[in-house]
Amino acid sequence: MNHFTTFSDIIDPLFKLLGILVGSIAIFQLLEVKKKRLVDMYWEIARQHMSDECHERRKAVKDIELWFDQETGRVDPADKKEYMDPKLIEKFIKRYHDAKDTSTEKTLDIKVRHQIRFLNQVGILVKKRLIDRDLLFNLIGAGLEIDYAVMKAVLQGHRKAHDNDNMYSQFDYLWNTYNGWKRDSEAV
Repeated sequence: MNHFTTFSDIIDPLFKLLGILVGSIAIFQLLEVKKKRLVDMYWEIARQHMSDECHERRKAVKDIELWFDQETGRVDPADKKEYMDPKLIEKFIKRYHDAKDTSTEKTLDIKVRHQIRFLNQVGILVKKRLIDRDLLFNLIGAGLEIDYAVMKAVLQGHRKAHDNDNMYSQFDYLWNTYNGWKRDSEAV
């Protein structure tokens, strides 16, 4: 009987050691898969961000910005004037949001809304910590900063027209997170 006790005394720690080893390998593999997914998501966002469709959407943002500038009398592009005046938002709704489906104005509105939707999706990924902020904001940060005032006004118009203050709320989260990241990056 002493023989079995000695045998089990040897086998038991070996099985425990084997279990720890297998568990460690599984955890390591899961971490590697997570890293790969982060990189894959970044490349997918980069692909979409660099696409012709995204360039068309950003051009639509610029076209609507020109309209806002005409309406507000802004002549200096360096003047980072906000477009959030309620009267201006009402004009936007009438001219773009409520435009006929086949009009140029409606097409521009849809393209800008798609850009906001894209950035809202990115905001969801950032909030869920499914993408690296440094990689992401180095990619989209400058464009987001340049287009933000116009997209915010367009989004405000849609929120008002649909009576939904939470529409594309992760767009706001993305903007706030970007500004925090930017402050942190400049402090280093």
